[in-house]
Amino acid sequence: MKIAVPSLPAGRHVFRSVTRASEYPAAAGSGLRFCEPVGVEAVVNKMGEELFVAATVTTAIEGECARCVEPIQVPVLTTFEALYVPVREREEATSRTGRAEVESQRLLYYDNGVADLGDEIVEAVSLAAPMKPLCRPDCRGLCPSCGKNLNAGECGCRRGGEFGKPFRGLFGGTVK
Repeated sequence: MKIAVPSLPAGRHVFRSVTRASEYPAAAGSGLRFCEPVGVEAVVNKMGEELFVAATVTTAIEGECARCVEPIQVPVLTTFEALYVPVREREEATSRTGRAEVESQRLLYYDNGVADLGDEIVEAVSLAAPMKPLCRPDCRGLCPSCGKNLNAGECGCRRGGEFGKPFRGLFGGTVK
């Protein structure tokens, strides 16, 4: 989503867009694979040349279950807020206060009169994506012996005695 700043009058504005997943090439670099269109609703407050953006993002990403490794689609609903200022203000602030102080502030910059929200959208989805997604809450995973998906049924592997004792061969004896 791109916002043309010079043509935007001062005040509050609401922008809505639904964009094909392929329109976000930055997602490929983050490891995300969008599998549904990306919906964005952004409330933009323009004050002078600054834009304060509060956005809600909805989409779904492709992944695999952390237990059974089956491919899944994970719905994502997230929000982010950002303050966009012209890139020349970064240069002016750097000359006044020093680079370290400017970089410690959470400001985003736009250039050529266009604020591009694309990177922030990808970052927000990336942060909202679960680290270990599951195909379902009661996923049984894979058999540690034969690798069969236990959601499809039992595998027939022996599970008594030494099963589940990975350290049984250490220290020259058996683990009881």
